[in-house]
Amino acid sequence: MGAAIGIDLGTTNTVVAHCAGGQTAVLLDEQGANLLPSVVSFHPDGRTLVGREARKRRVIDAENTIFSVKRLIGRQWGTPEIDKARQIFSFQMEEGPKKQPVIVTRAGKLPFPAISALVVKRAKEIAEAALGVVVDRAVVTVPANFNDLQRSATRRAAKEAGLEVLRILNEPTAAALAYGLGTHAAEKLAVYDFGGGTFDLTLLEVSDDVVEVIATAGDSFLGGDDIDLAIEGQMVRAIIADHHLDPRTSVEVMALVRAAAEHLKIQLTKQELAHVELKSIGYGEGGVAIDFKYQLSRTQLERLAKPYVDRTLAVCADALRASKLDKSEFDGVILVGGSTRMPLVQERVESWFGRPPRIEWNPDEVVAVGAAVLAAMLTEKDARRPAPPPAAAARAEPRARTAAFALGGTEPMVPPAPKAPFFDMPGLPEPPPMLEQAPNRPHTEPPLPDGVAPMAPSVFPVAPTGDGPLLIDVTPLTLSVEIVGGYVDKVIPRNTAVPCTRTRRFATSVDQQRELMVRVCQGEEDRAGRNTSLGELVMSDLPPARRGDLWIEVSFALDGDGILHVSAKDEGTGREVKTQMRIGAEGG
Repeated sequence: MGAAIGIDLGTTNTVVAHCAGGQTAVLLDEQGANLLPSVVSFHPDGRTLVGREARKRRVIDAENTIFSVKRLIGRQWGTPEIDKARQIFSFQMEEGPKKQPVIVTRAGKLPFPAISALVVKRAKEIAEAALGVVVDRAVVTVPANFNDLQRSATRRAAKEAGLEVLRILNEPTAAALAYGLGTHAAEKLAVYDFGGGTFDLTLLEVSDDVVEVIATAGDSFLGGDDIDLAIEGQMVRAIIADHHLDPRTSVEVMALVRAAAEHLKIQLTKQELAHVELKSIGYGEGGVAIDFKYQLSRTQLERLAKPYVDRTLAVCADALRASKLDKSEFDGVILVGGSTRMPLVQERVESWFGRPPRIEWNPDEVVAVGAAVLAAMLTEKDARRPAPPPAAAARAEPRARTAAFALGGTEPMVPPAPKAPFFDMPGLPEPPPMLEQAPNRPHTEPPLPDGVAPMAPSVFPVAPTGDGPLLIDVTPLTLSVEIVGGYVDKVIPRNTAVPCTRTRRFATSVDQQRELMVRVCQGEEDRAGRNTSLGELVMSDLPPARRGDLWIEVSFALDGDGILHVSAKDEGTGREVKTQMRIGAEGG
């Protein structure tokens, strides 16, 4: 059997890590880079490019270069998120079978999981090259607020890439594993996870190798991409004002503007002022090429970013309300995700929580590290115990909740503004390091020239001990039954510790009703149609009865492996029908 790895499949970048010998290392590619851009491009010569080579083609083959798929995976055609993506992304989408969106490329029409599978496959190849062994298993992370369809689509992508998925793990829980494993003093931690396309705030308690999720809240369509789009909008308006040219008429020019917007944002994490120059974005009178120069200050960037940071803090408040705790009760705030590198984000988080955030580890790497730790623990348990562990849950004490399951310079320096980079069609420069890193957490450097040794991988002194940590997780979204009028009855509220069981009684709604359909959905809306449909259970051949005289007992049992067992029982006859639905986390 091969090795097991941890994969942080991100909106912007993907990171892979491996745990062995008492430590965990982030695995680097052939050029010594720790970040694999989550970008796929289908070349005219038939090649499929993944990573940096694909990212370079965003400005010269925008319609066949796919990015930010994590924001879209698991979403159905016609949802607001897909409608918005169709307006802002350069690649074309259309409705596929069963309302599943597909991306139209020169390689064919591909669903979102197929794109993610190509990124995961490349991460697998990087791991195999770094370790020198076959890699066949992985723990893959997702945002805590992902619903069942998004989690299932992520799992499918990893399977298509040739990996056995040991667990789908929530990203904040993975970060807590990296930070809190082996902690003996009880700590309450808030994990502020602001990535390229998603945001989560998860509240946990960590002590003695126990990681217990108290509450979680999130927005799966909020991230650094939105800040890029805000900068892009400013640049578009400036081009129109300065040159009477609308760049939105050209897919390639808009891809160039979007890449430049991201570059400006990255530069302004370290600098007070950043410049770009876009070459030949159009032609003026007499066929003269138009070049566009643009300058952005950190103050201007922060003005654009403020609404999105405000939205993250509103999510934080939602999680705290759900936990019934005060932010002063938390011992630390962990920053996760590339968007947390922005000085504005760090300042606002410190002000809101009343304490400086913890950034001991590279926020781009810490989720993959936690996933690798769990992968090692699960494979070691399998090696010691040939038989699969029982699904029965063990009791956990930290918060007297329901049963748990075992998973197994003081002055800021303002550098002089650099010469504006030239963005021309053949490609883009690699982004530079965004913030200076503390020891043992280097950020990706630009591609290394021939003959230069790559940097050493980041090594984290964390690894599972004994049977590994006890993870006590919660269901991130409410599980409900649709009732008369299209409303829902909320059976298992969000932030309920798992495993758990809940029962509801329902009466028939019409005279002589012979069939009962139990429609199950997931989400926080009062209307079933506004939530995510998970499936249905049908009870047929009901005995004749007047409306309201026949009662059906519906039970939801959500176990530690993320399986929702649904049963419907006729109270009069005792007849029962059952089904089960996999609720994406499989324990994570």
